[in-house]
Parts: sequence; structure tokens; C-alpha cells
Amino acid sequence: MDFYTDLASMYLEKALVSIVFLYCLTAIVLFIVDGIKAKKEHRKRKKVFTVMFIVALVIYALAILAILALIAIMILYFLTYVGLPFWLWIFN
Repeated sequence: MDFYTDLASMYLEKALVSIVFLYCLTAIVLFIVDGIKAKKEHRKRKKVFTVMFIVALVIYALAILAILALIAIMILYFLTYVGLPFWLWIFN
């Protein structure tokens, strides 16, 4: 790939991540605001905001799992290529 393709894909990725983050933030805010209004007006929450909130929670859960997987990979890499040879060298 050339420089401009890499640059375009980097900005596209940043734009998509920003859009997903803004969607999740908006869904959570709308869910909270609708809950406050529903309590004041003595009605149930709107289904649209509840579904948006659940989708946002799933997206955040997947993001947290991805981050935890990356941390686990870094720890395993450290133990395999740095930690284990060091301890084998110490106790040998």
C-alpha cells in the first residue's frame, strides 16, 4: 500500500471509532433523559431508547473485552520472551 492509502484508512478508522463512540454516548444520555421524563410524566420508557442503550452496552462490552485481550497478549508476550528466560537464567 502506498502512503495515501494508509493515511486514508487511518482517518477512516478514526472517523468510524468516533461515530461509534458518539452513538454510544448519545444512547446513554437519551436513555437517562427519557427515564427522568418518564418518571415525571408517569409513563414507561420508550422502547427505542432502551434498545439503543442495550446496543451501546454491548458495544462497550465488546470494546472492554478487546482491551482485556490485548492486555493478556502483552502479559503473555512479556512472560514468554522476557520473564521466562530471565528466571531460567537466574535458577540455572
